[in-house]
Amino acid sequence: MAAAMACIHYIRENNVVERIWNTGTQIIDRFRELAKRLGISYISITGYPPKSAVLFEATGGFDFLEIKSLFQQECIRRGVLWIGYHLPGLAHTQEIIDETFEVYEQVFPLVDKAVQNRTVLEQLEGPVIRPIFANVGDRSGGPTLKVTKD
Repeated sequence: MAAAMACIHYIRENNVVERIWNTGTQIIDRFRELAKRLGISYISITGYPPKSAVLFEATGGFDFLEIKSLFQQECIRRGVLWIGYHLPGLAHTQEIIDETFEVYEQVFPLVDKAVQNRTVLEQLEGPVIRPIFANVGDRSGGPTLKVTKD
């Protein structure tokens, strides 16, 4: 009980909720601005500032998971461990957010070029990612995604 009370006190005293919402709002706004500036409409972001999800639409003959796989691979290659969600916390400083968006500035055009050139699958260095929780599904394809068993 004492530990829980200490956590609640820390959260209140350090404006943790407000800081997380501010960080998440910045992430959503910057992500939308980047996609719009680059003219990429098949990658978008949804959700609330404490938890936003990146959505991928099938395009150019590629399934949304194929596009997401390349996006994820290239983010990880550049040092951003990314699974399709943003869950901001106190450790996410402005410097970390800026570094993440420097990576996104590189990855968005790379993925778009692969879609336009029809080389998404050739650029993947591993298999296409798959939903691992069949009862939940991968929401990165949008809220109407239906997961089927192979």
